Amino acid sequence: MFENFFNLAMPLTKREFGDLRSVTLGVTLHMIITVPFFLLSSLFYKKHVADRKIEIDTFFNNVSTEVVEDDDVENVLDNKQRLALGRLIQVAGLGITFLCVVPNPFWGRVVFIFVGLIVLSVGTGLILATKRIGKR
Repeated sequence: MFENFFNLAMPLTKREFGDLRSVTLGVTLHMIITVPFFLLSSLFYKKHVADRKIEIDTFFNNVSTEVVEDDDVENVLDNKQRLALGRLIQVAGLGITFLCVVPNPFWGRVVFIFVGLIVLSVGTGLILATKRIGKR
């Protein structure tokens, strides 16, 4: 019946028919069970009481309010974090660079040095950013 309805040139294989049946069954059960459940659940909906409505309005007002940072206080904290993270990353970069002493082919040692220098430069960049921002 399905093949005739869609005017298929070749009949469906057993696997294709099984897949079609499982998809059709899933969609049909969804339409029979979950859609009516969600539609009928609106019958049991209670509107918010006045206190809850004020809380919800306050929440959405807070979400839409722009956050303004205090530059001086935030810069001190940010600089401490940049400095600590920069030093930690520099140590990791040096550790990766020193992995070039592990027995490897020449290109393997060059890769360790190259990656280690990249990581080391990221840590150095964080430390330099700390000093530059702190002078403003």
